[in-house]
Amino acid sequence: IISPFGAMPLKWYSDIARYEVIYLQHGILHARLPLMYSKERANVDKVVISSEFERKNFTEIYNFKDEDLIMSGMPRFDVIDLESKPKRKILYSPSWRKNLIGEYTNNTRELMPEKFVESDYFKETCAFLNSPELIRFLEKYDLEIDFQNHPIFKDYEDLYVINNPRVHITSEGEMQDYLMMITDYSSIVFDFVYLGRPIAYFVPDYIEFKAGITHSYQKLDLPLEEGFGEIALTGEELLAVVERIAENDFKPLAPYDKRINEFFDSRENTHRDKLYKAIKG
Repeated sequence: IISPFGAMPLKWYSDIARYEVIYLQHGILHARLPLMYSKERANVDKVVISSEFERKNFTEIYNFKDEDLIMSGMPRFDVIDLESKPKRKILYSPSWRKNLIGEYTNNTRELMPEKFVESDYFKETCAFLNSPELIRFLEKYDLEIDFQNHPIFKDYEDLYVINNPRVHITSEGEMQDYLMMITDYSSIVFDFVYLGRPIAYFVPDYIEFKAGITHSYQKLDLPLEEGFGEIALTGEELLAVVERIAENDFKPLAPYDKRINEFFDSRENTHRDKLYKAIKG
């Protein structure tokens, strides 16, 4: 996981290389991936965590010991501005699907546009973004939606024909700029949990996900049903969820407000300092 040379070449230097590997994480580990991240698989000594959920998860599922975990919070959370006032915008940021794009060959992936446009994922997302009901909703509340496609699906963006002037396909925008987030099983959701803002899950291919078809995992250590927002399987259901959040002045609905507010161990911008002190000893 941490060596660009692979596990075997790294062993050739084990008698002369002395170091401790501390895994910062790029997000909160909520996908069930023991074959990749369990203690006996991952070549790491310690892991940086941000919540009691992770402490329990890493010790009970991934076989780490308490002393292997650093409860400092992720350093990158220090740059999230919790005091920033959001714009009249909603972020829609879904994950990618392994069944709708090819494997890597020479650092590029084989595109499968015909299969992509025939998928439930594309049909439902495209129908939602173009629905007349969504246009009326956005006009009523003077809102816009930024659709940030996953980078792996970047080359599919031209397949989306958006007729809604308040919907934009973009890769720009800071998290704190948005009133709420729409996503699926992406770990990006935890950035909005950190911000304390409402979340809606939109998974039109949920059956395929649970069958292990759409991703490298099919189970979540933190199931969506125990997550931070309502789950929608269709565009109509999603719009109803977003409308309820708008009627609540874009504050998280119960019981998700409690889950959001209590998830992180700390929301102070001191994660880098805590981590430095933990490493320095």
